[in-house]
Amino acid sequence: MAYIPQEKIDEIRERADIVEVISDYVSLKKTGKNYIGLCPFHHEKTPSLTVSEEKQIFYCFGCGTGGNVFSFLIKHENMSFPETAKHLAGKYGIKIPEEERGKGQGGCPMAADKSQKELMFSINQISCDFFLKNLQADSKGAQTARDYLKKRGVTNDVIREFRIGYAADSWDSFSNFLSHKKYPLEAAEKAGLIIKRKDNGYYDRFRNRLMFPILDIQGRVIGFGGRTLGNDDAKYINSPESDIFKKGEVLYGISYAKSAAAKAGHILIVEGYFDLITLHQYGLKNSAATMGTALTEPHIRKLRNYAGEVYALFDGDEAGKRAAIRSIPLFLDSGTKARIVLIPHGIDPDEILRKHGRELMDRCIKDAKPFMDFLLEETKKRFDTSSSNGKISFLAEMGNYISKIKNSMEKNFYIEKTAQVIHVGTDVVISSLQENTQIKINRQKAKEMPSSSEIISTKGTGTRLAEETILKVLLSHPHLYTEKVGEAIDAFRNSPFKEIGGLFKELLDAGKEPEISSMIDTVSDENIKKWLARASVSDNKEIGEEHQRILFDCCKKVITHSIGREEIKALLNKLNEAEKSGDRKMLEAAARELIEKKRSPTE
Repeated sequence: MAYIPQEKIDEIRERADIVEVISDYVSLKKTGKNYIGLCPFHHEKTPSLTVSEEKQIFYCFGCGTGGNVFSFLIKHENMSFPETAKHLAGKYGIKIPEEERGKGQGGCPMAADKSQKELMFSINQISCDFFLKNLQADSKGAQTARDYLKKRGVTNDVIREFRIGYAADSWDSFSNFLSHKKYPLEAAEKAGLIIKRKDNGYYDRFRNRLMFPILDIQGRVIGFGGRTLGNDDAKYINSPESDIFKKGEVLYGISYAKSAAAKAGHILIVEGYFDLITLHQYGLKNSAATMGTALTEPHIRKLRNYAGEVYALFDGDEAGKRAAIRSIPLFLDSGTKARIVLIPHGIDPDEILRKHGRELMDRCIKDAKPFMDFLLEETKKRFDTSSSNGKISFLAEMGNYISKIKNSMEKNFYIEKTAQVIHVGTDVVISSLQENTQIKINRQKAKEMPSSSEIISTKGTGTRLAEETILKVLLSHPHLYTEKVGEAIDAFRNSPFKEIGGLFKELLDAGKEPEISSMIDTVSDENIKKWLARASVSDNKEIGEEHQRILFDCCKKVITHSIGREEIKALLNKLNEAEKSGDRKMLEAAARELIEKKRSPTE
């Protein structure tokens, strides 16, 4: 990696807005002075991710992940620090001076110091431009591709927006292009664009196909989908899985949809490339696609970050309904609000829009049912609920789903609704749930926040809480730092407060305020990083308006405790000397003094 000057890293940190960056991945809501959202690093239904715009820090109270804008991208995108810095520099228009460097493979014009992933991103972008240019070429194949797009009703504006291209009907046109331009063929192979021959050289993976670039949330090309224009057995093929492309996690069109989905409050999900493109063309821009696969857990996790509710489109035939039912456990397990949109059998979403316009599609979306209501209706059709056996089977089936509902009010609602469907009391449904699914209610006691009196108490088990409170006060009120506070910090004994205190003291002694976002980049200890992030976004109610008195009392406790430790240490040395010399009077005096000291309330 090329060296990135520290002043550039500082400039990136100052210019990058953590709320803006995290909003690319998570739907954030302002609450007080902070923002909250669903954490992308673990499953949760209630938002526990807190982002501080003031301090440029994020912290999740659910899983303990926290840090600054660099930390978030490094963890979420699995990027290195230099990759993250370069990405943010590009986003905020900051130029990073490049050092003089070698040409790489055979005089390759691409940066020799790029990581493998950066090379793959670059190769994919070059490929995207190549295929887009091919589509505009004066060739028979390109004309066939343009005619096909016209037949499917895709406008030139949409072709440009989605960067649709064309891979020529050739075994080596693209690989020859790469060789001629001296781009690294190994990186193109890893990206799945070319395939190594058994004897020697490479051949093109995509041939005579319309090319759909697949972008990540940042708008980088991570892979391609190719639709054949010939008679290939495989109508569609995608890039193989790689370090930057995971088909089961990627949503086609999500980078175009995220803003519209956040505004609409819901996101539409379809399966195919053309379905998605046509939805956008007809103004339904809050839509994304799964590229021909069923919804997966990673898909659901991503979708929940962009909109409050998912509208999943399925064919209205029996196969489509079964597919919809198979998706329901994913919504339940993740606590996702979702609706099932059934479209007329035998017509794809893009056909509906091209042949019937928005009216029919809008009606389908308007008629979408919450997935549990849809499940109730479809399950009832499978059983004869007029008979006892039918009712028992119906209850057993529905119980498998109702028991997974996490929200107690919602669970009670569907217990009542299930009871109404088969004309029994709710006690019958509850009894069936308990018997067949063995529902277990887990309760966890919330930890009570310590009061100010507990914090400053001179009794207890050491000074850990007092040390932590000193640091919390200094975070919010650095002007209260004095020589006496510095003396207390020097007496810290508990990790990680001793290490953090040393960092604070060094800055405060130099007349600088602790800047947490910057400090996080300078420490390697994950426990220290987590504490800094958590303390930055916590409201610290236990400190309240008495911060000056609490700081004074905590410093007094730490110093007193330290003096007591030193005195006890001196008495122990005195006891050892008396024991060695055989001085009985000295031994007894030292022992009495030690006992008294240990009884004193310095602990």
